[in-house]
Amino acid sequence: MPKLVQPLSDARLRAAKSKDKPYRLTDGGGLYLLINPDNSRYWRMDYRLGSRRNTLAFGKFPDVSLSAARDRRKEAMALLVPSCNNT
Repeated sequence: MPKLVQPLSDARLRAAKSKDKPYRLTDGGGLYLLINPDNSRYWRMDYRLGSRRNTLAFGKFPDVSLSAARDRRKEAMALLVPSCNNT
């Protein structure tokens, strides 16, 4: 059973600091914000198609807002769900 993740807030995203290594702030449903040591921030979504793990990129934060990233995750899942049922 997957872990329940507390959804991100805009304040938490803006307050996140870079570290020595890249790290993730997760929002649930495979969506996360990847924060790199140079303080660049990228929206990503991990998903599985068959036995392969794949990653979708949604853009750079703050160019792509939290709500826009969630909308893109929803659109991607709508496209992926029929594909997953056929395999």
